[in-house]
Amino acid sequence: HEIISAAGGVNGTFSKIGAIEISPSKYWAVTYDADSVFATPALPGDANLDGGVNIADFALLASNFNTTGTWADGSFDGNTTVNISDFALLAGNFNQSIPADLPRGSAVPEPAIGLAALSLFGFRRRKRA
Repeated sequence: HEIISAAGGVNGTFSKIGAIEISPSKYWAVTYDADSVFATPALPGDANLDGGVNIADFALLASNFNTTGTWADGSFDGNTTVNISDFALLAGNFNQSIPADLPRGSAVPEPAIGLAALSLFGFRRRKRA
């Protein structure tokens, strides 16, 4: 779901994302592209949003370990730091995948879910260096 569309481009990321857990096995994956912010239901640990938690996701987390990052970098718990709690989420779902008949995450925007979704993520943003 596209939650923010910025014609002038997205500058920065949220510094913290609250209420990221939908259920114990599904989280909101907040991802960014040049002019949008998306929230996609995903398995905790599925950094590349391909529908499964596997070695490709581990490689993304490992290459960003102990750094600041987004879901795509391996920060699955909403605190924007890739650390041991993110590794635990990935490990807990390793070799799991969503059923083939359910929609998978993608970079293709879906209809905006409005301001209600913004309340999940707060309005504080940090600037990228």
